[in-house]
Amino acid sequence: MIATKTNLEITEYREKFFLGLSLRQLACFAAAAVLAIATCFVCLHWLRMDMQVVSYIVMVEVLPFLGLGFIHRDGYPFEKLVKIYWAWHSENAAVPIRPYKESRNVQKKRTRRSVECETYCRRDEKAARKGRRSAKQSEMNAAQSARSIKKRRAPEKAADCLQYERMYESGICEVEPGLFSMTMAFTDVNFQLARQEEQKSLFTQYSEFLNYFDPDTHLQISLVTRRVDEAEFRRETFLPLRGDSRDRYSEEMNRVISEKALQGQNGLIREKYITISLHEDDYRKAQVRLLKRAEDIQNLFKRMGSTVRRLSGIERLNLLHGITRPEEVMEFSYDWLLAEDSLTTKDFIAPSGYNWKPEHDDSRAVYNDRYQFGEYYGKVLYLRDIAPQMKDNLLSLLSDLDFDNAISIHVDAVEQREAVEQVQKQLAYMQKEKGDGMVNAVRMNLPAYMGVRYELTNQIEDAEELLDNLHNYNQKIFKVCILIHTYGRNNAELDERVQQICNTVQQQTCRFSPIPFEQCAAMNSVLPLGKKWLALERTLLTVNTAIYVPFTTQELFQPGGLYEGTNARSKNLIMVNRKLLPAPAGMVL
Repeated sequence: MIATKTNLEITEYREKFFLGLSLRQLACFAAAAVLAIATCFVCLHWLRMDMQVVSYIVMVEVLPFLGLGFIHRDGYPFEKLVKIYWAWHSENAAVPIRPYKESRNVQKKRTRRSVECETYCRRDEKAARKGRRSAKQSEMNAAQSARSIKKRRAPEKAADCLQYERMYESGICEVEPGLFSMTMAFTDVNFQLARQEEQKSLFTQYSEFLNYFDPDTHLQISLVTRRVDEAEFRRETFLPLRGDSRDRYSEEMNRVISEKALQGQNGLIREKYITISLHEDDYRKAQVRLLKRAEDIQNLFKRMGSTVRRLSGIERLNLLHGITRPEEVMEFSYDWLLAEDSLTTKDFIAPSGYNWKPEHDDSRAVYNDRYQFGEYYGKVLYLRDIAPQMKDNLLSLLSDLDFDNAISIHVDAVEQREAVEQVQKQLAYMQKEKGDGMVNAVRMNLPAYMGVRYELTNQIEDAEELLDNLHNYNQKIFKVCILIHTYGRNNAELDERVQQICNTVQQQTCRFSPIPFEQCAAMNSVLPLGKKWLALERTLLTVNTAIYVPFTTQELFQPGGLYEGTNARSKNLIMVNRKLLPAPAGMVL
């Protein structure tokens, strides 16, 4: 098992200017003091108001300024928290249902053959070329796109809550104007059962994979656990009965498989995906860059013993459908979109409706940290507290949970020169505060070390170590956000699953916390779309990011295979189909 020391969160330190206050706190405190004095002078001397009434007026005036200066939570300043709460409070609780009945009838109306994505691409490119005939027009279009992103209209139906523009049949998704993403599935590798030397080698290769990404490319790693239908599981694992004398042997083997299946988690499928996204002017340019990145990622994963496969548009929609509408089978064809201009791919994967303010079971109050989608209640948590010494099995523990969940790790690289400058700047402020404290202690005839806070001493040591890693050990700084989503048929089942998640991460002294008032943005951030709609993040070095290695143990479960035993770690069935092996030859005795 590999363990790493968690680096300093460099953004937590605030430089002190006067009386231990930052510049923001000092400015807000001064504004509040001036306003309070002016109000007292006007109300008491000119208006002759009662002192008690004036005190209430002053408190009401001063509180916003004190909030601006001193209140912040999870990296959000006070004004951002107020904006988030107001947006949640003013939006409609329930979003109307999707036009799904209309969509299902489209299949009966359509008789054309399937149309390739390039048809839509050529139509979009033709319109785009007309709007980009001059550089001036391009700048105007970019500014208009930025304004449209900033001022997103309120959702009118459930599909509008899914925040992406279009999903091309090639598998490339236009998340927002100018942002395109691609998703790839990768196979698992035997990491937890490997020897220590093999684990270190794989850990080093995974660190090199993370260092491959630059600030222009966003990386999202998704680990999706979903339950398969029991009838489907039996159909894939049990031997068929042929009505002959050998049926008794097939029944005996089926009983053995049924008993062994109870020992593991064979009703769950664990899938792993990589989603990359980047900014580009149009679809064609984005496709070229994404394909080049996908080829490089494929080579990097091949060195780790994992294979990577790009998902098509249908496969990406099916993946999203499994999260937004669990335990249902997706019915969709790109040919259906030509029947009606108002239909989009989101109409076929969106649930029957969203309710962002579900009511408590025993009161009329509403929840702000969960949401209702269709017949289920969902909740997104984020990894808030990280252990000082992190081990490599956190994602493995979460993947072993025996219920549906989706884990998303968002990773954004920071430009190396910018990262070094930021650490040096923070370190300089820390050294200045340390020097001022020592001078003040000497003036009071005290030992110099008594003027330095213990917390500040640790921060300086961690900042120096962080700077040394950036200079000498080929480390990068990443902004990382880890989210997990689960659901239940009612609030009680959801609370039970959330409690299991929290108990699991507490084994590593970590803590998951809810995301109040931002469940819509959190839900979209969990989906493998390639964009994070939350400001929650943690700065980590390459080794601290790589400790969340997505590999656990390789499963061998091939469709139509024969039972060969159970996995030593997961206790899942090993089903091998010799026809899918590199040497499919067999012998009949």
